[in-house]
Amino acid sequence: MKKKEADRADNDHVKLIRLLEAYTPLERQKFLNKIDKILCSFLNLQEVDLPWLNPKTFQKKRLKLTRRLRLIVARIEYEDNEKKGRVIH
Repeated sequence: MKKKEADRADNDHVKLIRLLEAYTPLERQKFLNKIDKILCSFLNLQEVDLPWLNPKTFQKKRLKLTRRLRLIVARIEYEDNEKKGRVIH
């Protein structure tokens, strides 16, 4: 069961990377920082509480939750950015 959980967490991360592969590294970093700020605001967290920014606070369940949340927010932001970039005739 532990292997499946690890595979799923890795899969979520791979999905996030694929979602952002069209972005330049700087755009990708800005995008992820924006997501981190949204998560912190929404969940009343400090940035140091995010496991990918502070590995010393690593907790397995927390990492799984935050990776999924980050993926969800990334999808929402990505789709919103795509809609803004499209022109409807």
